[in-house]
Amino acid sequence: MRSGGRRRRCGRHLPAEGKAQKVVRDHKKIVDAIARGDAVRAQDGLREHLSGTLSQVDEICRRYPDFVAMP
Repeated sequence: MRSGGRRRRCGRHLPAEGKAQKVVRDHKKIVDAIARGDAVRAQDGLREHLSGTLSQVDEICRRYPDFVAMP
């Protein structure tokens, strides 16, 4: 996937107050754990970060039906 597509996708999920800051904090936590060689904390951070997005998949699909291709 091209980065432009990724930016469009992420932008659809950032309108909530403070969401962008939380995404940056989550990413920093993951990167810091990787830099320390702490795979367990990196995996935990990634799971926590993705769980926020996954919990909103239905809403994203409802709000942006032309953006999400459903089988």
